[in-house]
Amino acid sequence: MGIRIAKTIAYERDPDMTTNWMAASIGMASAEGPGNDAGIILHVYPNPSNGWVSYDITSSDEEIYKIKAYDSMGRLIAVKDVQTDNEHVNGNWDLTGLRKGIYFIQAEGCKSRTSKAIIIQ
Repeated sequence: MGIRIAKTIAYERDPDMTTNWMAASIGMASAEGPGNDAGIILHVYPNPSNGWVSYDITSSDEEIYKIKAYDSMGRLIAVKDVQTDNEHVNGNWDLTGLRKGIYFIQAEGCKSRTSKAIIIQ
């Protein structure tokens, strides 16, 4: 048995060319043991945001997830518990009290986790 960790980093070009980069997304999934395909897909929008953030979580399992917000220094800012229903959940999160900047939204379950970067304007 071992632990498999995969990281991806992607940068998206702003389509209207008003800024150099629109967003960065960082994804991480881990699984313990061979043949255990633990996975989660997280979408966070709009990006950039005024502080109201919508999220969609799709998972291979029905479970409770913690959604966490971190600042660019890695400090935990906020936590929210959500329950997937038929392996999917969506909702809104009020982060309007945060300063302008880049934040990381992380969805973490007992088997996997993933993160997305968002910009608060």
